[in-house]
Amino acid sequence: MHDEQVLDHSQELGPALAARTVLGDNFLWAIKDACGGVISYDVRGLSDEGVVLDPLLARGAKAVGRGVAGFAEGVVDAALGLEDGGDGKPFKVQPDFVVFGKSHDCLAIRYLDVFKSGTWALTPRGLVQLGFRMLPVEPKPKPPPEEPEKEAPKSLLGKAIKFGKAVKDLVAVEPGPEFHPPDPEPMVGAGVTAEIPAAHIAGFEVASRRWKVSWNSCFRLTFADGSGWDMFKGTREAHEWMVAMTTTGVRR
Repeated sequence: MHDEQVLDHSQELGPALAARTVLGDNFLWAIKDACGGVISYDVRGLSDEGVVLDPLLARGAKAVGRGVAGFAEGVVDAALGLEDGGDGKPFKVQPDFVVFGKSHDCLAIRYLDVFKSGTWALTPRGLVQLGFRMLPVEPKPKPPPEEPEKEAPKSLLGKAIKFGKAVKDLVAVEPGPEFHPPDPEPMVGAGVTAEIPAAHIAGFEVASRRWKVSWNSCFRLTFADGSGWDMFKGTREAHEWMVAMTTTGVRR
């Protein structure tokens, strides 16, 4: 269980400081908005944008491809987004983040649903997502109900009390506004909002993906099922440093 820290609304932390606030020194590297920008999919059965392709269209096109020539199947696969996660899929738009895999039920897609924002940090136990959320506020205690005023006994003393109260009500000034304490301020909690266990991670490496006529360096996370994420944020030197920090840090 990770500690949850309370932060002021105005605080904006860099990825390393945000990770240290929650995890202490128990992390290897941290990166913010790794999948910000254009996300493209190199996943069998999905378009570049991650839309599920019509399986009848895919099967029909592949059948035509097989009937025309053996090599045509590969061409049809590339056109329909059916490649097996190779490094050279010709995307229509230059991606900032690529999801690859052999099916749309792969780990890369399942984890991306909850890892699309915030700061990521690699710990010895796996990859965690750090985020901010509103902490529950303790409701104000309700004041006890007022007890009904008891009627004074019908005696000389009771009549005197009743007369005195009548005089007080007659000369009393309008009471001031009743004081109500303000509602407690909601606090922002920084904590772990999602986690990928190390057992689901096959490894990290520096890789390259083709964009038109050039090859761009990326930081690749490969999952245990062979799917993965290619992150283009940062330079090749930064990617190599992250791999070096990762090499001996993840316990499975």
